Amino acid sequence: GRRLSIGTAGVPIGAYTRQLLKRMRLSGILSSNRVSQQTNVGQVASQVALGAADAGFVYYTDGLAVKDRTKMISLPKWAQPPVRYQICTVRRPGADTSGAAAFIKQVTGRAGRGALKAYGFGLPPR
Repeated sequence: GRRLSIGTAGVPIGAYTRQLLKRMRLSGILSSNRVSQQTNVGQVASQVALGAADAGFVYYTDGLAVKDRTKMISLPKWAQPPVRYQICTVRRPGADTSGAAAFIKQVTGRAGRGALKAYGFGLPPR
């Protein structure tokens, strides 16, 4: 009888949520509660922070953004699907490829790795 907020199946947070619930054998909570489905993780976090939902599934980093208005509960690592982000540059006439390469070097370098770690992200391979 709770109000849950999750991502739609077609967005990454929605797919990850469903995978996690399946691994934990808790998929039934989606049919035994009132579930609203959002098109992005920010909407899920906002609904919980504003009280429009009792609970929601978000990335750790999105939870940090609303931690003063919510209670974060860590879920078991074994149940969490791996979340991978890619970084790339666009190659087209007039694109600042040297600036893009410098940005990637900064993100994957010492300072960038420190910032990623400080905000709860995993570290890219060296």
